[in-house]
Amino acid sequence: MIKMAKTKYRFKGKMKSARELVKLLQSRKEIRYSRRLRCYYGQAEVELSGIKVKLFFCRRTRNGDWTGLMTTNTKLNFFEAYHIYSMRWSIEVFFKEAKSLLGLGKSQARDFASQIASISITVLQYNVLGTVKRFKSYETIGGLFHEATDGVIQLSVTDRI
Repeated sequence: MIKMAKTKYRFKGKMKSARELVKLLQSRKEIRYSRRLRCYYGQAEVELSGIKVKLFFCRRTRNGDWTGLMTTNTKLNFFEAYHIYSMRWSIEVFFKEAKSLLGLGKSQARDFASQIASISITVLQYNVLGTVKRFKSYETIGGLFHEATDGVIQLSVTDRI
């Protein structure tokens, strides 16, 4: 991710900020809409400190804020970059939640096997809690489904897993 700030990129011989690049792409009609991802996107190949990079800009709504992604792999298209970033983001969310809520990295054991066991237990806890959340927050829509689920016996969490 890049900040949409004052950092200047060399685009076709001229120094431009990320916001200026977006405006230039809009004026050239190079911003497209993706039905698959339901977002507007654009891309530009630029130089940053003498290194060729590719910038991707994305926003969800017509009047939303632009976000930027940067990669040194100039052969990527927007969809590949978005997919890679979404995988990376889910890993970041896992580490944040595991560290703050489940105590990942707080083990003070001196034995290597104990540290590995602590990490493994934390990952298992995260997976079990994710499964429970998925089943508990699932709600069907419509009267037909509501009537059909009224008579069904609810399984316990351990039976569901």
